[in-house]
Amino acid sequence: MKAQKKGIRPLHPSSTSNSRQNTGLTDLTDLELWQKFKQGDKAAFILIYNQYFDVLYSYGYQFTQDEELIKDCIHDVFAEIRQSRERLSDTNNIRYYLLKSFKSRFLYYQKKKSFLLSEDYYSDGYHFQFSFSTEQKIIEAQISHEKVEKLNRAVQKLSPRQREVIYYFFYEELSIDAIKELMNVSNRRSIQNIVYRALANLKDLITLQLFVGYYHLCIH
Repeated sequence: MKAQKKGIRPLHPSSTSNSRQNTGLTDLTDLELWQKFKQGDKAAFILIYNQYFDVLYSYGYQFTQDEELIKDCIHDVFAEIRQSRERLSDTNNIRYYLLKSFKSRFLYYQKKKSFLLSEDYYSDGYHFQFSFSTEQKIIEAQISHEKVEKLNRAVQKLSPRQREVIYYFFYEELSIDAIKELMNVSNRRSIQNIVYRALANLKDLITLQLFVGYYHLCIH
């Protein structure tokens, strides 16, 4: 489901496309960009904000359709990293760092507001409502629109934990170790098993490409 971002604007709208090129930061790795931000480079912060705002919004929408809560979480994430930038550890994967920070903030609000959880929430305290859409990744995977509808019906039969792992695997292209940390799981094998079981349930609706991707995910 595509989130409708009402009243939300990037810090610099013109830099949302090809933002690294527009700011002269084209050749920087994530680690170098992050270090520039930590050193107080305003352009680096704006770039990170613009590049990952929509990523975090879409991610938040998998947890909740409360747009105000999503915006609060995103605001807190960027405000916190900006305020404490000199004390932040280095990272070579900014996307993963921000996803982890967002999830931590979301769970904080869940606990703080003492939400009444429905029966389909699992023990982690949230419900991950992920579905495929006709975005570029679906097109690249050569999945037809008709199959997307069937795929989404099948996805809804997966456990929330399986849906969350599929999201990290398919959309965010995270490593096993990164997924393990985001899911608060103690070992790699558990994540590999969750991905395998989820893909096995979808095997009649997805292409071989995803299984090849799973193989590469497991060996990295």
